[in-house]
Amino acid sequence: MELRHDVVDGRGHAVSLHHSTAERRGKRVELTGGIVFRIVGNKVTDLDECFDDLGRLDDFWS
Repeated sequence: MELRHDVVDGRGHAVSLHHSTAERRGKRVELTGGIVFRIVGNKVTDLDECFDDLGRLDDFWS
């Protein structure tokens, strides 16, 4: 995974954008993704990960 960019809003949210590559059982996948972090105090309380092509991701893990 290569971090491409990160942004914050100053109200408890941060977003990271990244490019991922992986190989598994002869399959290879490259995806762009992001993680949305929710922060309360100094702790991450929740996160959601998103990818640009869920079908490719599902195929890779199947």
